Amino acid sequence: WLTLNKEKSKFNLKSIKILGYSIDNHIIRPDNDRLKPLLDLPPPNDVASLRRTLGMFAHYSKWIPNFSEKIHPLAHSPQFPLNNDALNAFENLKSMIAKSTVNAIDNNISFTVETDASNHSIAATLSQNSRPVAFYSRTLNNCEQNHSAIEKEAYAIVESLKKWRHFLIGKPFKLITDQRSVSFMFNSKLPSKIKNEKIQRWRL
Repeated sequence: WLTLNKEKSKFNLKSIKILGYSIDNHIIRPDNDRLKPLLDLPPPNDVASLRRTLGMFAHYSKWIPNFSEKIHPLAHSPQFPLNNDALNAFENLKSMIAKSTVNAIDNNISFTVETDASNHSIAATLSQNSRPVAFYSRTLNNCEQNHSAIEKEAYAIVESLKKWRHFLIGKPFKLITDQRSVSFMFNSKLPSKIKNEKIQRWRL
């Protein structure tokens, strides 16, 4: 049984702060009070402070579209003080986190999954009626970076569908990718079109 304390419970609120989030009219954003330490953070000036900064940014990665790509110049900065690319990435990420929002999920609206891949990362957006409800991204390891462009695009699809399968399973949804050739993955009538062994395995 779940027991609620009436004195500590709140009902029929349009706006509330809970568990580090601010929820207002179906819009979810990080709590501004919790963001202050990150927004006041100076640029890292040594390896230790860079690691702390990357850890703080990673905590908010689910709020930023294509986070792994955006943090790449900072995460791979070769020098201190930071070069312009790394410094721009640092400032841009702080700004994007401060403005970040996602919409609350509506179980009556179908989902759209939009994927993307670059040389060193994959990313995806889960949305309803063109409004984002979740973001996903991750950096590719050295082996994965050697995949072909179509393999990376297919891998972005596979990983994002695994990430959000609890939302998508048993429901129709739209998938958007800029690689038309990977559409054969989902067409049971055209299995012979899939010549790539990796993609054949992922399709299963």
